[in-house]
Amino acid sequence: MMDTLAAVGQFGAFSARVVRGMFSRPVFLAQVMEQTWSTTTRCLVPVVCVTFPFGMVMALQGLEIFSMFG
Repeated sequence: MMDTLAAVGQFGAFSARVVRGMFSRPVFLAQVMEQTWSTTTRCLVPVVCVTFPFGMVMALQGLEIFSMFG
């Protein structure tokens, strides 16, 4: 019985820390910005480099189709 009550109390304390952490400002803003920049350059730039030419080809093909139908 005491183990169950202790586990419920620990879970309540953990839940309170999670809720408090959700509404507090990040302490390490420089590290957050560094990670954001790293993720952006590693993920977004290659995606743009691949999709930009594909979009250009689609636009040229669409232009040809639109010119056929006026």
